[in-house]
Amino acid sequence: MHTRMILLCIVFIELIGIGIVGRIIYFKKYDRFTKNAFHVLPMQKVFMTFPSDTNLRYYYELQPNSQKEEDFSYMRLFGSVIHTINADGLNEGREYAVKAPPRTFRIISLGDSFTEGAFVETDKNYSQVLEHMLNTQLRCRNVDQYEVINLGVAGYDMQYNLERFKRKGMKYNPDLVILWTDENDYVANNEKYYELSSTWNPMTEAPGIVSMYKSEGDFAPEANAIWYQFNLLYKRNDLITEELSYLRELLSEYSGPVLIFSLQSIPTDIRQSIQLFIQSRNNAYFFPEIPSTYDKFPDNHPSPVGHEQFAQLLFKNIADHGLIPCETE
Repeated sequence: MHTRMILLCIVFIELIGIGIVGRIIYFKKYDRFTKNAFHVLPMQKVFMTFPSDTNLRYYYELQPNSQKEEDFSYMRLFGSVIHTINADGLNEGREYAVKAPPRTFRIISLGDSFTEGAFVETDKNYSQVLEHMLNTQLRCRNVDQYEVINLGVAGYDMQYNLERFKRKGMKYNPDLVILWTDENDYVANNEKYYELSSTWNPMTEAPGIVSMYKSEGDFAPEANAIWYQFNLLYKRNDLITEELSYLRELLSEYSGPVLIFSLQSIPTDIRQSIQLFIQSRNNAYFFPEIPSTYDKFPDNHPSPVGHEQFAQLLFKNIADHGLIPCETE
């Protein structure tokens, strides 16, 4: 019954998304930098899996051992890229042993589509670029190699990041966790949004709102109409409070060093709440210093150059805070 309800919800989302029934789901992405408050990211269902051993009704992961194609056409551009999904359902070009090899410094990278690497090849996302930078530029007598394992999945909020870490991250016993976060992680709760998507039809409930978004040339007017309704039903402060509780739980589940990073423009209320958590926990750092000038696609996802910029800033921040106990020659 659990699986059937999920599939019914996904089919409904597909119907309101673009009319390609049975193949496409649209992930939400809150965006304060454009006139539309809501961006959507299409992905074929064949590249997703819906675990039955979770208490979350709509939780999803990447399909293991798959080649996930991302098409630029939804941004009205030409071209596509391939994500190579490994046996553990990670956007990685190789497999990682559960137990780290000797003299290995291991990093887990968590986040949404920015972390997964929307619209860039697997070896171009910032986690992979950072891994390469560490292995080629940081020489330590006590470390032979660095691993940065990318757990990012498009559309995740903080609740789903927490579930992802419990299911996939903890077993790798990381030496450091890097978490990409931004406003959408706190004001767009997945469980609530997908529940609304399964019960509220914008074409019959709010055709005027749908028409408004269509007239603005929106990529997915029906999905944005649901987002409009979502904001009428749920108070921003309540959503933020709930999602911050999942961040708090994540910081409790993992006691090692954590580096949280975000855009400089992250709203003050969320910024201050994260800083409050950081002050009460050892080995936790907050880096809200990614400039909005990073190189990006039309929908604000980082381009390959943008991912390079993210990786460079992370590399510097890791070094500045001494997050890798490096014994130099």
